[in-house]
Amino acid sequence: MRTFRRALYREPPVANVLAVRPSGSTTLIDAAVQMREYDIGDVLITEQDWVLGVFTDRDIVVRVLAADKDPARNTAREIASGRLVTWLPMTR
Repeated sequence: MRTFRRALYREPPVANVLAVRPSGSTTLIDAAVQMREYDIGDVLITEQDWVLGVFTDRDIVVRVLAADKDPARNTAREIASGRLVTWLPMTR
């Protein structure tokens, strides 16, 4: 049986990553359509090689719909979580 600890140190699966630029005008609707198209639950907000934030399908529900905001007028960057904590993968 694989333990949680072993799962943390395994190689990450190869996957498509969807990223948008913060200065762009990617609306929440545009981001949601792309999330549906790629069957993913989150989008990275990037500038050059830096990840500035992450926007999730839960953000759409909690920070937009439940807050009575207009998804056509708000951008992914406005709703995204910032100040991310990241780390480099461990080497063996």
